[in-house]
Amino acid sequence: MDDYGSDDESVQDYTETKVLLGYAETEPSSDLISHLGGEPIWPHPSSPADARLAKCACCNKLMPLLLQLNGAIPESPHERMFYVFGCKEKTCRRKKGSMKALRGVKVSKDYELRIAKAKEEEEARRAEEKRKREEDATKPKAGNLLFGSGAGLGMGAEGNPFSAGGNPFSTTATAAATANPFSTKPAAPTTATPTAEKLTKSFADTLRISSTTKPEPEPLLYGPSEPWPSPLPFTYPLFYFDADYETLVPDAPIPQKIEEVLGDDKTSDSLPVSNNDADDGHLDTVFQKFADRAGQNPEQVLRYERGGCPLLYSHNDEVAKTLLDSKKEFTTGRIPSCTECGKRERVFEFQLMPHAISVLEGDSMGLDGMEWGTVIVATCTCAPKVRDVNGVGWVEEWVGVQWEGQN
Repeated sequence: MDDYGSDDESVQDYTETKVLLGYAETEPSSDLISHLGGEPIWPHPSSPADARLAKCACCNKLMPLLLQLNGAIPESPHERMFYVFGCKEKTCRRKKGSMKALRGVKVSKDYELRIAKAKEEEEARRAEEKRKREEDATKPKAGNLLFGSGAGLGMGAEGNPFSAGGNPFSTTATAAATANPFSTKPAAPTTATPTAEKLTKSFADTLRISSTTKPEPEPLLYGPSEPWPSPLPFTYPLFYFDADYETLVPDAPIPQKIEEVLGDDKTSDSLPVSNNDADDGHLDTVFQKFADRAGQNPEQVLRYERGGCPLLYSHNDEVAKTLLDSKKEFTTGRIPSCTECGKRERVFEFQLMPHAISVLEGDSMGLDGMEWGTVIVATCTCAPKVRDVNGVGWVEEWVGVQWEGQN
């Protein structure tokens, strides 16, 4: 994302971006589905996700819900719902699999109605085309009147000496043609009729080919689905979302060296400096940009911009290596392929911001609390191959967690 600057410091120009920010509220807004903390609301009341999908890959305990987000988009034929779970166990922090993101998918009712209407219109169009073809077929053709296939004249094919069925000047013979009386070659023998054995074998082979079915799609997990306990072992407090597009005030360029920022007093209490700054004497511009950008709307807990660019917390951890190319520009080319469709079509969708930690943990926040800087989620639009009786399926999406102290 671009940096913003202004030559006139007295002019406070506000710039609105395409990023939709989410703020935590105790009172519900018009969206009662998207929320922070609380319990998951499933796409269908009778179709919860397999509880095993929300278990920590390290300790195998059920993880509490951090975020549920309604991800419906106009171009998708499906209702999409996102769920982010995070493990509370201290021993699991900073380990792969201690955070998971799920996408619940259900075919939209409006989409089904649109598909049914489009199908009816297509069938009506084909029926009209068929009617016109049949109508045209009953009309006598000018060529038939002159050279005739007999249509409209009451005469057989033999009445036309130039008909393909009885041309006396033909040098070839077909199954329906008479031999050429002027030819010096004997008439070509007719093709022998295949034996019943060959016909039977051919039919059987064809039947086997046509009856071949596609292999059944593989589920995310094998075995019987594990139900969710009631009540849940632990839930964070429930907060709803108030959403608004991000507005920014133009700011000065980011300084490149700590000594240029600190000056003579050498105090850095107000600066969000990364752990590596003291070693190389240079300000981590990626982390500084994160702090400056988030600082303009400090109460944001969520950033949403499908197909946009995430705001990175660090530039040198594993997540940054996945999301940045050799020129340090954001790329989706290194995000792992979708586990469901196998395609590399995932795009950035949303990220959780560190203020969400203070909101969820509240007064209990301390040294044993969550320690991530941001949680980035990239998603696909494919439909799950396996769905239940209510048409609901599940996909595990890519989660990139940038932890504190890894700048």
